[in-house]
Amino acid sequence: MQTWYRIDLPLEDCRRNGKADQLQKAFEGMFLTSQSPRDAALFEWHDEKFESNCFYFSPSACRLMQTLIEQSGGVECQPPMFSDRLVLLVGRPCAYEVLRNEQRIREVLSGVPSRPYPTF
Repeated sequence: MQTWYRIDLPLEDCRRNGKADQLQKAFEGMFLTSQSPRDAALFEWHDEKFESNCFYFSPSACRLMQTLIEQSGGVECQPPMFSDRLVLLVGRPCAYEVLRNEQRIREVLSGVPSRPYPTF
């Protein structure tokens, strides 16, 4: 499996024109100027307590945005799990399939299924 990265931001940084908006706009600009790579994606996940948001960069997105990710305190992580709080912010809809395949690989390697797959 390839490396995913995550940036966690507190809720106060996720307001209009805050760090989250800046992060998304920067990624969107790079995504578009790179001709919208098929598997480059930025996902956002909201925690259960609504105290922070996690921004997940697919492996292809990491190659495009490595400097920004490092400057923003990004950390290497596992791919996000599907949930109703996971949103594709920037990327092609097929990015969900890339994520779904990563999850299937993890399940096979661990021998433990996580949960049923939602249909997007």
